[in-house]
Amino acid sequence: MSSLFLLALLCLFTPGSSFWKFYIVDKDGHTGANPGLLIADNGRVRGTVCAVTDDDFAIGKGSGITMCRDAGYNYVWQWSRAGNTTWPIQHTFPFALSHMDCGRGGQNSFQSCEYYQPLPGDCTHADDILLSCEVGPRCPADHFYNNQLEACQACPPGASSQGNYSVACECQAMHYWNSDLHTCMACPGNSTSQPGATACVCPQGLYWELDSGMCLKWSFTLVDRYGNSGMRSGLLIADNGRARGTVCSDYIQYYNNETARVNCLDMGFPGFKSWSKWQSWAIQERFQSLVSRFYCTEADKTYEDCRFKVATPQRKSSVCPESARDVFLECSTGGCPANTYYTPQGCVACPDHAPSKPNSTYCYCPAAHYWVGDRCAPCPAGATSQYGALACQCAAGRVWDAGSCTPLTFTLVDKTGKEGGSSGLVLARYGAARGKVCGYNTHVPTKVNGEVLCRSMGYPGCIRQLNYDNWGIQGNYTSLIGSLTCRKGGSSIADCSFFTGSSYLYGCGNDNDLFLQCASCPENTFYDEHGYYHKCADCPGNTTSKRNSQFCECPAQHYWHFASAGCLKCPFNSTSGPGATSCECGKGFYWDALSRYCLRYSFSLVDQDLSQDMTSGLLLTTNGQGQGTVCDDRYSDATARVNCLDMGFPGFQSWWFGRESWSVQHTYPILLDEFVCADNASSYTDCSYSTLHDCTHDEDIFLACASCPHNSFYSKELQKCVPCPLGASSRANSLLCVCPADTYWNSDAGDCVSCPLNSTSTQGSDACECSEAGFYWDSEHRQCLQWKFRLVAEDGTPAESQGLLVVDNGYETGLPVSCDLKDQPFLNFARASCLELGFIGQDTQVYPHDWAIQEEYPVVMSNMSCSNSANSFADCSYLRGPAPHCLNSLMGVYLSCVTCPPNTTFHFDTNSQFLRCDPCPRGRTSPAESFSCLCSPGSTWNATSKTCDYCPTNHYSDKDTVNCTQCPSGTVAPMASMACGTCPLGHSWSNYTCVQCPREEYGDGVKCSPS
Repeated sequence: MSSLFLLALLCLFTPGSSFWKFYIVDKDGHTGANPGLLIADNGRVRGTVCAVTDDDFAIGKGSGITMCRDAGYNYVWQWSRAGNTTWPIQHTFPFALSHMDCGRGGQNSFQSCEYYQPLPGDCTHADDILLSCEVGPRCPADHFYNNQLEACQACPPGASSQGNYSVACECQAMHYWNSDLHTCMACPGNSTSQPGATACVCPQGLYWELDSGMCLKWSFTLVDRYGNSGMRSGLLIADNGRARGTVCSDYIQYYNNETARVNCLDMGFPGFKSWSKWQSWAIQERFQSLVSRFYCTEADKTYEDCRFKVATPQRKSSVCPESARDVFLECSTGGCPANTYYTPQGCVACPDHAPSKPNSTYCYCPAAHYWVGDRCAPCPAGATSQYGALACQCAAGRVWDAGSCTPLTFTLVDKTGKEGGSSGLVLARYGAARGKVCGYNTHVPTKVNGEVLCRSMGYPGCIRQLNYDNWGIQGNYTSLIGSLTCRKGGSSIADCSFFTGSSYLYGCGNDNDLFLQCASCPENTFYDEHGYYHKCADCPGNTTSKRNSQFCECPAQHYWHFASAGCLKCPFNSTSGPGATSCECGKGFYWDALSRYCLRYSFSLVDQDLSQDMTSGLLLTTNGQGQGTVCDDRYSDATARVNCLDMGFPGFQSWWFGRESWSVQHTYPILLDEFVCADNASSYTDCSYSTLHDCTHDEDIFLACASCPHNSFYSKELQKCVPCPLGASSRANSLLCVCPADTYWNSDAGDCVSCPLNSTSTQGSDACECSEAGFYWDSEHRQCLQWKFRLVAEDGTPAESQGLLVVDNGYETGLPVSCDLKDQPFLNFARASCLELGFIGQDTQVYPHDWAIQEEYPVVMSNMSCSNSANSFADCSYLRGPAPHCLNSLMGVYLSCVTCPPNTTFHFDTNSQFLRCDPCPRGRTSPAESFSCLCSPGSTWNATSKTCDYCPTNHYSDKDTVNCTQCPSGTVAPMASMACGTCPLGHSWSNYTCVQCPREEYGDGVKCSPS
C-alpha cells in the first residue's frame, strides 16, 4: 500500500473538509427505509457508519439527531449497533466514518461535527449503526427543537432560526452555538466567527476544540519519574493548554515507530531511539489518559499530519481502555557526551559547575539555581531549589512564572465581566496570566475553598460555593488554577495548595468553573461561622470592628477567640496590643491557637532504636502537641546548621533524605515542611516553615551534627568528643554515657554522679528513683522533692476547705490544671488532694472558676490521674508543666473538700454521686471529720445502715467506740457483750466454742485433763 494512499486513508476530517450525505437503507440496500442501516456518501466513499464503543456515536442523542436531519428527518427515535444481528447487505459496503461527535444537543448539519475515517481493523460490521428516525413537531421561527426536553424552545436573545426542524439557532458574529448548553457563547479573545457559526476560527497554529470552546495547540514533553519535564527520555505527556495527560497505546495498529518519530520531531529531537508501554511509575497517577489512537505514517512531519483521539469530560472513560499502557519514549540526540546538552543545532558544553549525563537535554545546576535554556540562573529572593532543578520553588501563595515568583490573587466578576462585587465568577491572576478556577477534582469539604478564597479577597467568609453556572462571559477565559485544596480556617491563598497552567486541569470545562457568593458584613459586626448558619453577628460588649471583619477588636492584653466569639485575656507569659487575634510570645516561643498558650519547637536526633541524645540520626521536632519528623522540601545547608545550633552543636556535618528507611519513621506524623533558614539565621525562630505538608516518610530529614566514637560523648560546652568516665560506656554518636547502677548521668558535669540519700537508679539512668513515698526526682535540682498542697481564696488569702488548689515543691509554686473536670481519674485526683490536705473527701462536683488570681501562678502540673483506690497524691501520676491540650492557667483546679463537724459522719451517696455529712443516731457522738459514730458498750457502728448494732457473738466493746473487738483466744462472749469470759467448769475451749469434757476427765474451762 503506498504512503500516499495511507495518507489519504488516515486524513482527519474536520468540519467542512468534505461534504457528506446520509441515507437509511433496508436489508436489500434500498434507500428511503426507516428504520434501517445508516449509509454515508461523499461522492468517493459510500459505506457504513460504525461506533467502536457506545460512547463514540451518541453524546446524548446529538449525533443521531444530526444523522436523521441529514437523512430528511428531524428527530432520532432510537439507534443501536448491529451486534450479532447483521444483514448480508452490510458486507457489501466498506466502512466510511467512525468516532463521530456532534455534541449532546446535535447540529443542524453533519458538516459541523467531528469525525474520523476509520483505520483498517477499527470497525467490524457488528459496529454498524442502525438508525430509527421520525418526523418530530415543527418549531416556529426563532425557536429550535431541544431534544433533551423533547420540545421547542425559544432562541436566546440575539440569536435566530428558521424554525421548522432546526435543532440549533444562528448566533451573531463573534459567537458560536453551543449544542451542549443550547445557547450562544462568545468566541475567545484570540478567535473570530461569522453569523450562524457553530465553531470559532482560531489563529494560525491553533485548532478549535468543540468541547471546551477554546483555541488550543498541542505540545509534547517527556517527564522523568519525579515529574521534571524537558527530558530526552521518559513518560510522554501531551498538553493543549487546557488539559495535560498521558498518551496511551491502546491498540497494536495505533502508536507505532512513525508516531514515536513524529513526537520526537515535535519536541526538537532529530529522531527516536525506542518506545515502550510496559513501565510503571508512581508519577503516572498524577495524570489522566488524555490522548489515544495516535497514528502517524512515514510521510508525516508533525502531529498535525497524524490522527488521534482526545479525552473530553463526556467521553474520558472510553479514551483509553483498561488494557492500554502509557507511552514511554526515548528520543535520540545524536550521542551527546557527558557534561554537554542537546539542542537542535548540536551538542553544547555545559557551564562550569553544572555537569550532565550523556545524551542529556539540560545541565544540573547547583542548589538555589535552575536551568533556563542555556545557562544556570539563580532563584529569585524568597525562592529556592534543589540540585539539578529546572524551576524554583516559590513561597506559599506565589506562582513560578517565567523566572519569577508572582503573587496569586483572586477577584469576582459578574455576567458582564465587571469586578468589585461580592459574588460571581472567580478569576485568578498572576503576572500577565488571568483565568478561571476549576472546581473539578476538588476533594475538600463543602465551602472550605470558598471560605479561604473569600477571605483572600477581603471578605470575612463564604455564603455559597458553586461549581456550575451558565454565563457567556465564561468563554472569554481559560482555566488557570486547578486541584485547589485549602486548609480549614485558612485566611489567604498561602493556606492552600494548587496547580497552575494546564497541569491538573483535565476535564475543566465551563461547567466546572467556580462561582462564589462571599459574605459582606457592616461595621461593628463580625462574621460568625461557628453556628449552624453562618451570619454577621453584633460585636460583644464595647468592642468594635471594621467592615467585612471576621472578628471584633479586643483591648490590649486580650485577643479575639474565634471558637467562643469573644475576647479572652492573654496568659501570664504573653502580651498583645488592641485588636489582636493572638498573643505575642517571648523569643523562642510561638502562639498556638488550639491550646491558647505559648509553645516552642525543640529538636532532637534519634537512632532506629529510638535512642535519644544522639549527635546523628533521624531529625525529630517537638512542639508541645507531639513529636514528629521534618520533610525535605526546601531544606538546605543553612537550615541544617540552624537545627544543630538549636540542639547545642556548633554546626552540622551533613544531612540527607531517602537513603534510610527506618520502621520508626512511620510511628511519627510529619510536623514541619518548607523549612527555610537564611544564611545568617541563628535559631529556628529566624526561619520560616509550614505545618501543612505534601510529603511521605521517604522525605524525612536525617542530620549529622557531630560524630563521636564508642565509649565517648559529645560535650556541647567543650564542643568536642570526650571519653566516658571510668566504669561508664556509650554507643557511637552519643550525647551521654551509660552509668552504673545507683548513679546517674549529670550532663552539666559530664560525669556519673551518685544518687543522693533515699534514692536509687538502674544502669544507664539519667535520673534517680526516690524511695520515700510522696517524693519524686526533680531533674533540674537533681534531688528528691515533695509536692505540698494548699487552698487559696479568690483574693489570694489561705482558704480552709474550698478554693483554688496551689502546689509547692520548695523551689516553685504554681497550679495543677485540668481540661476535663468530669474525667474519673481527675475526680480521683481531687479526692486524693483533699485527703492530702487532711479532709475526708471531695465533693464530686468540681466547678470551674475564672478567678483573676490564677494568672499570678504558672502551670506546673497537668494530666493528673489517680486510681479509685488512691489515698494520697503519692498514688497518682501527672505531667510536669502544661499538657498540649490543657495549657492555660485559667483551667486551674477548684476543690470543695468535705469537712464533717462533731456528731456527724461522712457519707457518699452512690445514687446522687454527692458527698454529705449525716447526723449520728440520737444519743451517739463522733469527733470532727469522722466516718463513723461512737456506739455504747456492747455495740458496733454499721456503716451501711448508719446505726449502732449489737456486738456479734465472741466480740465485745467495753466503752464508747466504733468497732467491737474479737475475744482473746480461750474466751467466749454472747451477743452484745461488754467483756469476754472463760467456759464453765467441766468444759474446754475449742475455736470459740465450749465443749463438755468426758465423764472421766476434769475441765477447767480451757482444756480437759484426766481426773
